[in-house]
Amino acid sequence: MSKWVLALGLFLCVGVACAAAQDAAQDSNSDAAYSSGSHDSQAGLKPQTGIWIDWKKREIHALGKGLGREGTEGSQQYLLALRAAKADALRRLAGVVYGLRLESGMSLDVWGQEHLVERKKIEGLIKGAQEVGEPKRQEDGSVEIRLVMPMEPLEALLASQLPRQ
Repeated sequence: MSKWVLALGLFLCVGVACAAAQDAAQDSNSDAAYSSGSHDSQAGLKPQTGIWIDWKKREIHALGKGLGREGTEGSQQYLLALRAAKADALRRLAGVVYGLRLESGMSLDVWGQEHLVERKKIEGLIKGAQEVGEPKRQEDGSVEIRLVMPMEPLEALLASQLPRQ
């Protein structure tokens, strides 16, 4: 009887160790695929440079970079770079928001073409993103800016269209 208990215990230990090793191997493979960019995931959830979602605070953050026009100097170059950085951050936010997949399987961009009032409201939410911190002036004359858009108004607007989880 004790031989069977010992054999069963050994079998369980080896099985658990093999399963843990297999999980670790899968995690390292998925991390390698994720970092190399060769992973396959839903649209809107693919990693993009300069944009991230804070799920705890329910916010979408976007980093924009801009460069002033050549031939300009001082405050004029800074203001042009600031405007370009804000446009870049808004473009990144729009890319994430309009790339969302709805319950029907279509993207928010396609859905918005049929629902013009809701599309205008979404555009307003994107344009209403708030600046976080001070714009950062870089040595090369470029400017970085960070915008934050809360997810609650977007979720409220699309409550009937978002897939349930």
